[in-house]
Amino acid sequence: MNSPDNRLEVFSLASGSPVHVAAVEVGLEPVAVAARTDAEVWVVNHLSDSISIVDVAASPPRVVRTLLVGDEPRDIVFAGPGGNRAFVTTAHRGQNIGFSPQLTTAGVGRADVWVFDATSLGAPLGGTPITVVALVGDTPRALAASPDGSTVYAAVFHSGNRTTTVHEEAVCDGFGAAPCNVHGVTMPGGLPPTSTDAAGVPAPETGLIVKYGPGSAQWRDQLGRNWNNAVKFNLPDLEVFAIDASANPPVAGGSYASVGTILINTAVNPVSGKVYVTNTEAKNEVRFEGPGILGGSTVRSRLHQARISVIDPSLAPASAVTTRHLNKHINYAVVPSPAGTAEDSLATPLEMAVSSNGATLYVAAFGSSKIGVFTTAALESDTFTPDSASHVELSGGGPTGIVLDETCSRLYVPTRFDNALSVVDTATAAEIAHLPLYNREPAHVRDGRPFLCDARTTSSNGEASCAACHVFNDLDSLAWDLGNPDDDVLDNLNPFRVSDPLGMSFPDHHPMKGPMATQSLRGMADAGPMHWRGDRSGANDVPSTGALNELSAFLRFNPAFVGLLGRAAEIGNADMTVFANFILDVRYPPNPIRNLDNSLTASQQAGRNFYFGPQPSDVFQTCNGCHVPNPGGFLNGPAGDPLRRHVEDFMFVFDSNLAPVVGQQATVTSSADAAVTARVALLAARAAAGECDVVAKGILAGEARGWVRLADGTFRSDRAAEVPIALATLQAQASTAGQQRTFTCVPPGSGERIGVDRDDDGALDRDELDAGTDPADPNSFPGAVAIAPIRTSALVISDDGVAPVDPRKRKMRFRSAKRGTTPSGVTLPTPGGAGDPTLHGATLIVYRPDGGGTPVTIALPAANWRARGGTPAKRFTYCDGTGLSGPIRAVTVSATSLSVRGTGLPLFALDQAPQGDVALRPVMGTEVQFCAAAPAKARPSAASNDTTSRFTGEPDTAAPSPCPPFPSVGSASRAFLAETGSLFSF
Repeated sequence: MNSPDNRLEVFSLASGSPVHVAAVEVGLEPVAVAARTDAEVWVVNHLSDSISIVDVAASPPRVVRTLLVGDEPRDIVFAGPGGNRAFVTTAHRGQNIGFSPQLTTAGVGRADVWVFDATSLGAPLGGTPITVVALVGDTPRALAASPDGSTVYAAVFHSGNRTTTVHEEAVCDGFGAAPCNVHGVTMPGGLPPTSTDAAGVPAPETGLIVKYGPGSAQWRDQLGRNWNNAVKFNLPDLEVFAIDASANPPVAGGSYASVGTILINTAVNPVSGKVYVTNTEAKNEVRFEGPGILGGSTVRSRLHQARISVIDPSLAPASAVTTRHLNKHINYAVVPSPAGTAEDSLATPLEMAVSSNGATLYVAAFGSSKIGVFTTAALESDTFTPDSASHVELSGGGPTGIVLDETCSRLYVPTRFDNALSVVDTATAAEIAHLPLYNREPAHVRDGRPFLCDARTTSSNGEASCAACHVFNDLDSLAWDLGNPDDDVLDNLNPFRVSDPLGMSFPDHHPMKGPMATQSLRGMADAGPMHWRGDRSGANDVPSTGALNELSAFLRFNPAFVGLLGRAAEIGNADMTVFANFILDVRYPPNPIRNLDNSLTASQQAGRNFYFGPQPSDVFQTCNGCHVPNPGGFLNGPAGDPLRRHVEDFMFVFDSNLAPVVGQQATVTSSADAAVTARVALLAARAAAGECDVVAKGILAGEARGWVRLADGTFRSDRAAEVPIALATLQAQASTAGQQRTFTCVPPGSGERIGVDRDDDGALDRDELDAGTDPADPNSFPGAVAIAPIRTSALVISDDGVAPVDPRKRKMRFRSAKRGTTPSGVTLPTPGGAGDPTLHGATLIVYRPDGGGTPVTIALPAANWRARGGTPAKRFTYCDGTGLSGPIRAVTVSATSLSVRGTGLPLFALDQAPQGDVALRPVMGTEVQFCAAAPAKARPSAASNDTTSRFTGEPDTAAPSPCPPFPSVGSASRAFLAETGSLFSF
């Protein structure tokens, strides 16, 4: 899945290596794919709330049907009779569900599994499910089928760990206090010690996190005290459900508890039928961050443990689950961890694959950029030893899925950090190829994502990362007491909406703050001071950078890398800025409750009217006075209940960064009915209102085509010479067999790119294909400089990696020459022609093919070039020995070779190491553009040749095919920049 570019990428494996053959536009943010047959592939579109059914046997491949499902679908699997039932996980909400979600009704599950009969899809607009299986959980994620297809296992995503918070009023006053009476009920005591911070400032009275023990049937704190009198409920903790896939209709059967806190993916052993569940287990019942000196406890470096849980369906549910900590070698008492600890760790385990004999399990460790390899016997018996020798290093970073091809001894692994596909040889346990996919994300997003997710970069033990709690840029649905008794009180310098004449209501920020729910990292650009108390604020900078400066606020989270993740030191200021720029570009998705036409119900409108005033909600302000959405002053008792319900209903439909219609789809076919026509009309109407752009994709006369809606309501195609056509004409074309039209509402401003100009280079997609240029390369378009791939004989870049860094010490050496009978690919620019550098100069561009780092463009002025070897010239040389014109000192271009040598500050920097691969584009005038790329040298290891001090490329690397595209910009929605999906084995 190419999530940033909204495409299903199709590769042929006929040669034994992946060869890209097609890309099919699907919905927004595709995250999972499963093949029902060799010809039919189903794609789960997370943001579009849809399933795209793709005919990959057609030429060209195409979307033939779109199914509409609940909110944020995440996974799909085929099971049941003949393997023809499709099971899809979604949240229990969304505008396409066709029933009331009963969001405020007790006992209603929040986790749905939609089931379709693939041989009888139903209604033309979005299909008709056989059933929607409701589960007692909150949002399911992963699915897997038993070997015989009779059972489907569904795992709840944020399944929790049976913790909750006791309200401050139920905790006795005083630290370590004896039991007390609260409203006639005996409570076991006060907060555990300590009662002050390190400076002796008394700590505030706060709530307390407790955890339910099924064996004791008690809610206990870390002192073992029973808080049942304060918590009058228990949590069933049902986390993995077994669905009878063969029943008519399918129904949920047994369930399994205590599997994990965040359940990410599932796989089934094809021989034993045991179910493996990748998960993380939170330790939020432990109080405090920081060194834990004064408070006596800390979660530093062990917020969530990375695990695989094993479920044996042959056993009773109560005894069927065993959990396996993948990093049991970590000594959490030693922080920072000893050298070598991180290398043996696996962080954020995602997708798995099991060999056909059931003996070997492969797991994608997203936060470690590795594949972990286990024998299933050792995993199940917990006899394995964590060891980097059993891991497969991946050059791209952030692996999200695995396809196991046992015939060719291959693993195919998508890597999210660089949006590419790695090929792993299972016989040698080594990556043997890395194929980039076209990536529309801006460089600051690609550079910033690892600081959220990469545990090796952000912790000393290789397991902890910000993404452990801020799962996929969001949250973990837990509360944590992350106070730090060893820290100091922070002055509260933020402005207030209400004055405080007595100086009592807005105290300074004491470091012992009590339980607080994990904050989402979405929508932070609109947050002002951050953290629930606003204690991350630019107002505390010296000098102040402003309380409403979100960049400054986020930069103040840097101490968390030490106090929470256990890193030896904070990350560098430049890196923290990269991280902040990434996070501040992450948005909330469309509101799944608000009507698609953006209208409000009568109750929601009444709540909105009250929210925006003029009646104060808390004596001082209206609701909007403090809580600006881009409650308080009700009558007491039953008289105020209706208004409370109105405001509650309005809060469910708050505006988000994107209008509700964004992402929504409809596919027009020859069997389209009035409902399909009405949905397409709705999309066009919301586009006319400025809430989205509408694009259409489909086949016309045997060609894959695209259209975008113009302001006048007509649709412009991806051929510039064609006149715009009416919506009705576009829909009528779908009446011809094979010419289905899929309409999608895309974020405002992205219609041109998604619809007709994929790479935003001004040349429309079909015009580029007609001319033989690449619509997925902004530097390839009709009339552009020709690109000639060349070999990399040698590439060495050095930098000063030791503080104080001196960028003037940077050096670079590159050479491309023939090897034996294999030519270099270099050709001599025509003397006197458009590529003659003595007349037109030249340019050198150095960049990372994955879009990371900072690309460097260096001008090579014509005055420094000389023609050599007679008339006509046989070579061109560039000489600037003192670096007056820039860092490049010497270049030689002949008919068979190219060499470059440079020294100085403007050269490519290695401070974002590891680079993985480095690419060069020497451009000669306006005639020819060479391109070369090389990975880090594999001997003695890629890591040793790819540091902040030196990058040594693999000698004699073949010419790239195709040339790595330059870093580009864009993303369908920016709502799920770190959301990862599944890649199922075909």
